Amino acid sequence: MLNYSNFIWNARQNFLPQAFYRKEFHRIICVKEMSEKKTNRKTPGVEKQPEASQKEMTRYDRKMQRRAEEAAREQKQKKAAACTAIAAAVIIIAFIGYFVYNSLANRYADYLTVGNHPVKKAEFDYYYNVSYQNFLSYYGSYSALIGLDTSKPLSSQDYTDDMTWDDFFAQQAAENLQRVYAATDAAEEAGFEYDTTVEVESAVSSLQSAAQDGGMSEKDYLSSIYGKYIDMEKFRTYVSDSALADAYEQHLIETEVISADEVNAYYEENKDSYDSVDYKLLRVASSEEADNVLSQITDEASFDALFDEYDIQEDAESTYTNVTKATLAHTSASDWLFDQSRQEGDTTVIEVTADENYYVIYFLNRYLDETENEDGVANWYADIESTLKNNAVSAYLDDLADTYTITDNRGKLHYLTVEEAQEEVSDTETAAEE
Repeated sequence: MLNYSNFIWNARQNFLPQAFYRKEFHRIICVKEMSEKKTNRKTPGVEKQPEASQKEMTRYDRKMQRRAEEAAREQKQKKAAACTAIAAAVIIIAFIGYFVYNSLANRYADYLTVGNHPVKKAEFDYYYNVSYQNFLSYYGSYSALIGLDTSKPLSSQDYTDDMTWDDFFAQQAAENLQRVYAATDAAEEAGFEYDTTVEVESAVSSLQSAAQDGGMSEKDYLSSIYGKYIDMEKFRTYVSDSALADAYEQHLIETEVISADEVNAYYEENKDSYDSVDYKLLRVASSEEADNVLSQITDEASFDALFDEYDIQEDAESTYTNVTKATLAHTSASDWLFDQSRQEGDTTVIEVTADENYYVIYFLNRYLDETENEDGVANWYADIESTLKNNAVSAYLDDLADTYTITDNRGKLHYLTVEEAQEEVSDTETAAEE
């Protein structure tokens, strides 16, 4: 059907006046209407014949139809395969892109922030692995007894119900970073200066020797111990920072002042840790023998006589002096000997299941050993003074470190979410109690 607007458009395209085409358009319409009337007029006596029936398909037609259908299916399959290949390529590119981004982020982006100090992944990994190595050095083969299997990934082993061993060492690394930055900042503010050259060169020398012994390059050895993003320059920096923090902490300990009253008060609260005892010991093989010996003891001399007669251990000593509670292997014996009510001449029988013997014990004395050190100070006094100094400085640095907020820039420190959840539970319980 003719359309007037299209007709006018043709006029414009052919650069002719619209008036000409408007007149021509009406003329054509009239001619077309007359033609249609003639076509629709019926001839008398003549009926319109039905259209011929659809042509019957031959074998050749069916064959060509099948070929056409197969070609269509093949084309459809090719399109589907192409779409699948494109989707796979997109996934692969995205996957590669993620690893490239992650690698660049680990190398150059801030992994976390400690206070106002940005920390890269290399530095975090250094402190993480230092914590891990120190843990293994301290516990050794006993690590397995407390649930750490060094042959398995740390992230696959539970440390608690809410944390893995990987989370634990990440927490240790972050807290060590807090303490190092708190101490070094405080040292700078106090004008404390310390040359870390000795510590740094000693660490580098040890590392080089270990690498040589292991048949590895320094770079490869560094990566195997402290993570793949570290290099020798970074290693020196991290060792220097730690050495400065340790030196400043030691400076604070040495300059901390503890009064005699503080020392004596601490001693009164912890006598068992500093007092010594003297006692006599006799070993027998059965409880009957032990009871028999015990019934015959009247004083120290009678004990000595019975020792010569009944003790079953060859070349054993009967008297033990200046024994501290920490050095006694048997808890039941140490608890009895350091009981505040113990008096000279008290006796008891202790069963020792480890060697299937019975100990008959005769208590002699309890006292505070006043032996002096080279500075003329009693050892117990110097020990307590040192303990109090260390406790005071440690508390100060811990409080200072707590002001250095950990910001998890990459969302990798799972232990932080655990701490937040625990704090929420604690707040809820406190509110409920109130």
